[in-house]
Amino acid sequence: MNLTSFLQLIAIFILLLSAGCTNHLIPRESYLQAVTSESILIVWDTPIATQAWVEYGITPALGQLAREEKPVNHHAVRLKDLEPSTSYYYRVKGQEINTFRTAPLSGQSNFTFAAIGDTRTDHINHARVINQLAKTSPDFLLHVGDMVEVGTNPLDWGSFFQIEARVLKISPLYPTLGNHEGRAQHYYDAFHLPGNENWYSFDYGNARFITLRLDDETQTGLAIEQRAWLEQQLNTHLPWLIVFFHTPIYSSHSESDYEINMRHSIVPLFEKYHVDLVLTGHRHNYERLSINGITYLVVGGGGAPLYGFDVPEIASQKAVSAYHFAFFKIVDDHLSAKIIGIDGSIIDDFILTTSK
Repeated sequence: MNLTSFLQLIAIFILLLSAGCTNHLIPRESYLQAVTSESILIVWDTPIATQAWVEYGITPALGQLAREEKPVNHHAVRLKDLEPSTSYYYRVKGQEINTFRTAPLSGQSNFTFAAIGDTRTDHINHARVINQLAKTSPDFLLHVGDMVEVGTNPLDWGSFFQIEARVLKISPLYPTLGNHEGRAQHYYDAFHLPGNENWYSFDYGNARFITLRLDDETQTGLAIEQRAWLEQQLNTHLPWLIVFFHTPIYSSHSESDYEINMRHSIVPLFEKYHVDLVLTGHRHNYERLSINGITYLVVGGGGAPLYGFDVPEIASQKAVSAYHFAFFKIVDDHLSAKIIGIDGSIIDDFILTTSK
């Protein structure tokens, strides 16, 4: 264990000892949500209800101010009338200056994002993944689920936010529900997501990102309501279609009824609308598969105990049991990807081209 990881663990331990077991008493540094080309949401928690503010501007001098209307524990301040594709500085009351970047206008490209999954139990390796991820400074971050071990445990959420703080204060987070979150209220309280927050989509530049709620108990295929919504979201003029959810429907593991049923239920839609990339977790490893023109990635090496591979999938192009995250860059009709390990090594890299 290096000194940085050791100090992070000590900080987490002190935080949890002092926090008790009541969620709203656990302080939480600022984290970013719901970025658009003209707005962003700055979120943080304080142990005592306060009426706070956020200073912001395009230079470290800041110069603009957004105030809350009343004292609260859970703070969510929206900054409005921002310029697209612009870096801003901001400071939450009592915290240091950080930065964020607004989204590009619809249809524009040249942006980056990262993806991580299954961060729930090994705090040391979770921190090591985040230390590498922070070096890439992605424009935003996707989490494919199982952020925590027990979704109803506020201390698990305290650990998650403490470890990921250095990334979440500069990169807006878009999560999806994993089986370990269990649809706990802590998830819905922490995140400010579009739609019903169980499944949602957002557009960023020339790409549409769609997340689904595909639980292990969904044994008969996608429910009618979500399926209709999904087809509507897939029918877009934007050239890039990227879908993310928790449990994979293809991987080098023994097949379950869930996987088989979900293939029949949603893969025909993915292929009909020419989805480019599908991101999942649940399997605690990395795998890249290519099936009928769609790239499927398992990015489940964020901090849970690693898995091996028991039943090789014929479509598998790369399979590695290692802690990692995925980093992507989209420029026009090209997407470049690097899968980066906890020592900074490149586990895999590839380029996709969209024909849409």
